[in-house]
Amino acid sequence: MIYGVGVDIIEVERIGRACESERFLNCVFTSKEQENANKCMQSLAGFFAAKEAAAKALGTGFRNFAPLDAEILQDSLGKPYLKPSSKMKAIMDERSVTRVCISISHNRTQAIAFALMEA
Repeated sequence: MIYGVGVDIIEVERIGRACESERFLNCVFTSKEQENANKCMQSLAGFFAAKEAAAKALGTGFRNFAPLDAEILQDSLGKPYLKPSSKMKAIMDERSVTRVCISISHNRTQAIAFALMEA
């Protein structure tokens, strides 16, 4: 059963400007995300949009957890997936969320992500 869906779109340039601040970069993206993006602003923007979409699908936004609690990783084929922290996982468990699907797309100027949560 679908618990929630979320979508987010962001301008790549906006994330690029924000990432000029080391503080923003380290407060929003895990070291693994930063490494996987390899300084590609389109990838970081996509990860940001995916975190926002997941928070929306959960129905809470970023209440009781932070962007660092929603890590976006990729499998061996490049498919994105959410790795929740224990804090976010506890919220998901309270809502009986058993599965999260993430899709990310971007072009030169924008990134968009979609999240679907099942319970």
